[in-house]
Amino acid sequence: MSKWNGKSQANVLGYQILYYIMKYAGIGTVYFILRFVALYFLIFSRYASKCQWYYFRKRWNQGIFKSIFSMYQNYYLFGQTLVDRVYMISGMGKKFTFQFDGEEHITNMLTQGKGAFLISGHAGNWEIAGYLLHRIPAKINIVIFEAEHESVKTFLDGVKGKTHVNLIAVNNDSIDHIYKINEAIEKNEIVCIHADRFVAGSPTTDVDFLGAKAAFPTGPFILTTRLNAPLSFVYAMKEGRKHYHFFASEPIVAKSNLGKVEKQAEVHQLVKDYVHSLENILHAYPQQWFNYYQFWNK
Repeated sequence: MSKWNGKSQANVLGYQILYYIMKYAGIGTVYFILRFVALYFLIFSRYASKCQWYYFRKRWNQGIFKSIFSMYQNYYLFGQTLVDRVYMISGMGKKFTFQFDGEEHITNMLTQGKGAFLISGHAGNWEIAGYLLHRIPAKINIVIFEAEHESVKTFLDGVKGKTHVNLIAVNNDSIDHIYKINEAIEKNEIVCIHADRFVAGSPTTDVDFLGAKAAFPTGPFILTTRLNAPLSFVYAMKEGRKHYHFFASEPIVAKSNLGKVEKQAEVHQLVKDYVHSLENILHAYPQQWFNYYQFWNK
């Protein structure tokens, strides 16, 4: 079952090391080091490599050698997205270029005065998707798990770069994040949240994804329906050394005044719509799938 353990790979020391190498040696030096780091993970990260092998061999039907090359590229791209993330949130990312498709959809949602949910996933650089929206006249809130929140916040407190982004931490032992999300929506702000991971005990629904059943969390979509806020599926995909392509789908607005059964059906349909958008983006960027655990049901 596609259950994530809720632990983050991020740590403060890792962010600081990346920051200082980029600051004094340049991002190109870090990218060069990543070539060897990716090879190390390909060989020695047995569980993650096993999961990625299944992804490329079974879900994309790639040959043996192509699958191995895709796995290596996947690790290398993942490392680059982490580096780019530190580069961006520390205020050094002015040399990056971006292409926007669908930015007007986000602006149009905010004109309704009901806030907006931007639903993304671990395809491409979903954290950067939130940081790219500095041109939108609204506060950006990114929902992340508490372990990662502490690492990012501690790192940001130690560097000069400041961002316009607010982090909302998810703690499994508390529902404070629900109140913070609700408050952000009431203030007509943007809430960015991923919808392709869950921890034990979270509500899920099974959906066909790349030809096999996988469990997806329903929590983000239950929130959107209860708060009656519009949503858009967004992704920031890496194209080239310092270029990202931002995608935002046309808004979806949940129906109001539905009964319990109808609401459940609506949530399930929203999950299916999200999975369909995720499939489309992965067809264009199959090597930018960064969920390193057994995602599909067995």
